[in-house]
Amino acid sequence: MHQSLSRKNHWFVLLFIMATHGAVFGQKMWVGPEMGANITPMNSDDLGKNFVVGWYGGGNFEYKFKDWISVRTGIFFTQKQQAYGSTDTSTFSTFGLDTLLAGFANLNTYTSIRGRTSQYYFQIPLMVSFNYKQLGIYGGPYFGYSFASVIKEETISESPWVSAINWSSIDNTGQITAFLPKPYSYNLSTTKGSSTLNPFDFGFKFGLRYQEKRFGVNAGYTIGMLDYRSSKTGSAIRHQSFLVSVNYLFGLNFKKEHKARN
Repeated sequence: MHQSLSRKNHWFVLLFIMATHGAVFGQKMWVGPEMGANITPMNSDDLGKNFVVGWYGGGNFEYKFKDWISVRTGIFFTQKQQAYGSTDTSTFSTFGLDTLLAGFANLNTYTSIRGRTSQYYFQIPLMVSFNYKQLGIYGGPYFGYSFASVIKEETISESPWVSAINWSSIDNTGQITAFLPKPYSYNLSTTKGSSTLNPFDFGFKFGLRYQEKRFGVNAGYTIGMLDYRSSKTGSAIRHQSFLVSVNYLFGLNFKKEHKARN
């Protein structure tokens, strides 16, 4: 009986310590919304590098061990994008017509494909922030899972030789032209939820912050470690983007004041 009461007392003391410990730590917890944008660099061209903007936002949580060090996490919705392109040249060859027409023109067909992927993620970062007054520098890993994706692809095919040849002098009946490719074709397609994209994302996030009491401004950079494609060809292509955001924090204080009993 005595041992049973002793164990209950131990549990009571342990719970009391945890409760009071959490009450003190609760004064160091901050939560609030954070909104901003991802700025993603795309492929360079003769005019310079292109940038596209994707949305970023969610709930931020911060725990301050000391004024100079804190941990930051939360759950965010973020859009990450990639651009790709390819060109291909093929030579017309059907029923020996290429031999017949070879003396008239270059029988090449030129096809170019340009596409852009947009992946929408739930993202959870886990960062450490080193602070000096209102300024801070932060960094750490993040984990993401794509809950939706969209691929927009543009395909252009050109066969200049088809329009350059006078077909009426070669084919009066139209039997040959029936097998010819179109001089120009254009197709724009949209695919949602493609299996060609990797749903998982993992990488690192780091940057600078300015926090004036509740209101803060963040500027950072994220670099992924995983290929954004599920079927990898060639070298890995990873998500990379600049990030700018603003946040507003609310302090969590669980400490209760008790009135002394007379």
